[in-house]
Amino acid sequence: MSAAADDTPIWRFLRADGSVIAPAIRLLPDGRIDGHAHPNEASWALHDDCLHFVTHDGHSSTVFDQAERTEPGRVRLRGQFRLGGEAGVWHVLEQADARTKLALGVAEALEVDARGVRLRASARVRALLAEHKIFFGRADERLTDDDEILIGRDAAIEPYAAFPVGLELCTMGAFSYAESALPADLAVGRYCSIALGFDVFRDRHPIEWATSSSISYDIDARDGYRAFIAAHREFNGGRFVPAEPAGRLAPAPQIGHDVWIGQHVQLARGIRIGTGAVIAAGAVVTHDVPPYAIVAGVPARVIRMRFDAALVEALLASRWWEFDVSVLRRCDYQHPARFVDQVLELPDAERWHPAALSGERLLQELRARA
Repeated sequence: MSAAADDTPIWRFLRADGSVIAPAIRLLPDGRIDGHAHPNEASWALHDDCLHFVTHDGHSSTVFDQAERTEPGRVRLRGQFRLGGEAGVWHVLEQADARTKLALGVAEALEVDARGVRLRASARVRALLAEHKIFFGRADERLTDDDEILIGRDAAIEPYAAFPVGLELCTMGAFSYAESALPADLAVGRYCSIALGFDVFRDRHPIEWATSSSISYDIDARDGYRAFIAAHREFNGGRFVPAEPAGRLAPAPQIGHDVWIGQHVQLARGIRIGTGAVIAAGAVVTHDVPPYAIVAGVPARVIRMRFDAALVEALLASRWWEFDVSVLRRCDYQHPARFVDQVLELPDAERWHPAALSGERLLQELRARA
């Protein structure tokens, strides 16, 4: 691609309801549409101050004749689809941020947005994930061509991470697994075990307002409640302006290394679970958990420590989880005090720092193999 093409804006091509037709396209100077191949959108042209998408046989398919500025430097175009007598079908072109261009030329890319990268789990996507030693089942891999996966915006997934259930991939350290579907913005360290029924608190409702109902804000065309959208359309003529509650969504929990989370545990957002902690089944955890503490109850409280303070300090100082799994063969993990002494004798140079996979890196590798 030419340098000039690289400088052209990136657009998201959407239906009026916000569903994605193409996550990233460029309108190249020669009339080609980069990132989308369809007979109805074979090329583009300007006529009568309108942007036309043109079919392969020269007819205008969609005419974008409405424009609005969404934020400084960003534009959204709306236009009606004019083929086949389908009145009332509208399309949208929305200027996207620069990183969205990573989706160009990746047939599996469905969306690149604030949540992360959404992809069809094609055979070549599955093959790349397998190359990075990221696993999705027990005896058998469970992903199929019909599945869509979401890799969180800031996700960094290390080799030997396992996602036996769920289609959202979060930061996951090596040798960790979760038998529960995880939210894409969660961060899990190495050597962690997460049981069935794990959940993270959702967004905060504005109890300080006259109404705590999310009908006042959860009405985005792409992922808001359809009932609320319909109600505002009928009673407010679509003119209601939502207001975002302060602190609606706190950061996801941060889970340290070697954490064991039992069945049906709930974690509040914005908390940290310390390395070596154990969360008993059924606990509702609303505050930080110290390293190597065992917590239980609703709300969860520390019931005891796994080890005495000196051994906890030694385990944390050893940072044993920075070694690959051979550390469990070379050091006596069944006797923690002896284990720490043996870990401290290992050369620092042997600490293991594999490259983590992100959504952007996966897109780059898919583009390189297109």
